[in-house]
Amino acid sequence: MDTQVPLSPGRQWEVDFFGVRCPYGSFTPPAYQNFDPSVQEIIDAGGRNTGPGGAYNYNPATPRPSVSYDLWKQVQKGLPSYVKGQPHHHLFLYLAIGGMALDIYHGVDAFFFWNGTYVSVDVSITQKKRKGGRRNGSRLKADVLITPADNNPARLRELGRQIAELFQSRLEQPKKRDGFHIRLPIPTDVRFRAGMR
Repeated sequence: MDTQVPLSPGRQWEVDFFGVRCPYGSFTPPAYQNFDPSVQEIIDAGGRNTGPGGAYNYNPATPRPSVSYDLWKQVQKGLPSYVKGQPHHHLFLYLAIGGMALDIYHGVDAFFFWNGTYVSVDVSITQKKRKGGRRNGSRLKADVLITPADNNPARLRELGRQIAELFQSRLEQPKKRDGFHIRLPIPTDVRFRAGMR
C-alpha cells in the first residue's frame, strides 16, 4: 500500500502555486553550485527536473494551469511585442523545486526567462526581507517573493506588471552581474522548447 506523507504548509503552497506534484521527501542535497551555473542547469534541462528531491516533467514555455500560469499570463501581457525593433522571444517559467541547487543554496524556486534576462521568484508562506536584513531568520534572495496573500486576481495582475517592468529595465542595463540577475545567452533550442508539451 503506497501512502503519501502530508506536505508541510510551505511545500503545499509550492505545489498549489506551480501545479506540479514534486515527490518531496528525504534526499541528499546536490553539490553546491554558484548561482549562474545553477540557472544554466535548469535551462539546459528544459523542464525535465531530475533533482534529488524527485523527477517531474514541466513545460517552461506553457506552464500548467495553476496560480503560476495565471501570473505567467499577466507577465506576458505587460511585455512589449517588439524590443529595439525586433520581435521579442517567448516568455518561459522555469522551476527549481525538487532539490535543485538553485532552490537549496540560492533560495530561488523558479525564474521567468525572457529575451536573455531572468527574474527570480521565491514562493513561500513566510514573509522575508531583502538580502542583508533578517526577519524571523528568513532572507529574501530572489527578485520577487510570492506568498498565499498574493493568490488573488488583482495582486497577480500587479505582480505581473511589476515583473514585466523589471524585465524591461534590465534590458536597458549593461551586461553585468548585479545582485541576483545577469543576462544569459538565450537557450540554443528555444524554438523547440516553445512547442514542447
